[in-house]
Amino acid sequence: RDLVVKLTGAQETAMISGALVDAFEAVDKAFLITARKKEWVDGSTGIIGLVCHGFESPALSPQPGSMRASGAEDRPGTVPRAPGGVAKLFVAWCGDARAVLIRGRQGVRCTEDHRPERKDEKERIQRAGGIVVKDSYGIWRVGREESKLARELEKRKKRDLTNRWFLSTSRSFGDLALKVPEPIVTASPEVKVIDLVPEDWAVVLASDGVFDVLSDQQVADILRNAVMEGKDPVGSAKAIVQSALRAGSRDNLTAVVMRLGWAPVP
Repeated sequence: RDLVVKLTGAQETAMISGALVDAFEAVDKAFLITARKKEWVDGSTGIIGLVCHGFESPALSPQPGSMRASGAEDRPGTVPRAPGGVAKLFVAWCGDARAVLIRGRQGVRCTEDHRPERKDEKERIQRAGGIVVKDSYGIWRVGREESKLARELEKRKKRDLTNRWFLSTSRSFGDLALKVPEPIVTASPEVKVIDLVPEDWAVVLASDGVFDVLSDQQVADILRNAVMEGKDPVGSAKAIVQSALRAGSRDNLTAVVMRLGWAPVP
């Protein structure tokens, strides 16, 4: 307890961020052990949103990896009615699930999709011995030149599993054939830390099936309309998913709405 009291805001931020990274990596390690035994080839993206209170007022220069509101650089990220004063949003993600912060009536993207064509991701993949290729649909994918494990699993299951070995995301949980013998896809997340302000009233976490057909701002608008109609967070999340379905999404559809209790809906 004394150790926590003596931590600076920057140290506490680093500790929480590190814990999120450790959690992602531990979950992936445990899953891969089971996947190897049961010959599972499945994988998944992942995202976590965590709100923490009681931080000291941020310095004029934001910490590395933090994000401040446009137009709010000259004021602390204080949320007056939140317990503990200054609040931070921690977002950890691997893959192309996305977080959108609702600030007033604006949807603010908090994450950057992990795609093979992203310059830093492509360089990491190539250093690990992987390749980045574009398929016949124009989608960039990550894979290996050759995978003995992939061939063995494909032969046993007696079906073409090519798409399992070439992913459109560059980070994920599972995906055994791209993790052994050496990982070219990783579950290690990026972490973004955001100083919250009084205008922030919700966060949406959603899978790529939502954002394939809806923009960040459309998601913000759908959420606001749902809340104004009296829907709770579950009902609001359903409204987002149903809107994506009506818009023609053919990918997996998942949405979670986090309401921040200190701000009314504008």
